[in-house]
Amino acid sequence: SFALPSRFVMPVFALLGAAGGILSMGAGLAALRAGVRTARFYLAAWSTFMACMLVKVLELFGALDPSVSTAKAWQAGSLATVALLSLALADRINLEREERVSAQGDALQAREQAIGSLARYQRLVDTVPEGIFETDVNGSVINANPALARMFGYASVDEVRAIVRDLRRDHIKDPAEADRMIANLRATGQ
Repeated sequence: SFALPSRFVMPVFALLGAAGGILSMGAGLAALRAGVRTARFYLAAWSTFMACMLVKVLELFGALDPSVSTAKAWQAGSLATVALLSLALADRINLEREERVSAQGDALQAREQAIGSLARYQRLVDTVPEGIFETDVNGSVINANPALARMFGYASVDEVRAIVRDLRRDHIKDPAEADRMIANLRATGQ
């Protein structure tokens, strides 16, 4: 050490390392209690690392006799931590993939239900005896049901779309009344 002898610095760093490890394990326990699935890997990784570092620290302070296993304990702990955190990452990726597949299934099911509802609505519109239609702002027919085509003397809805250019002008007795209805619709939305 540059400023202090290593006999003072080593215990300080050991205590800081232990405090950081304890905080990390506390965060892992909180995540596990909160139901985070990958927290078990996180806790296993930090527990292994802390145990291996404890062996190395005990060797440095003379509580354990030096050996190959105590000398390499921190390296083994680091390797085990990386492996366990890699498993946690793989588990998280798999979990997100499962959630995405589930969400896609839900979206597909909702889409199929919407298509079924639209088909039922279209059958209803096609079979009612009243004329139902949709026009653009210029009066061109966008969509209509077969009853409207029959009421106006056309063979099909496609013929109505092809021939009628302005429904107000071509088929409404009083175009001024139609203009008032459209103005009211725009103003009130009803």
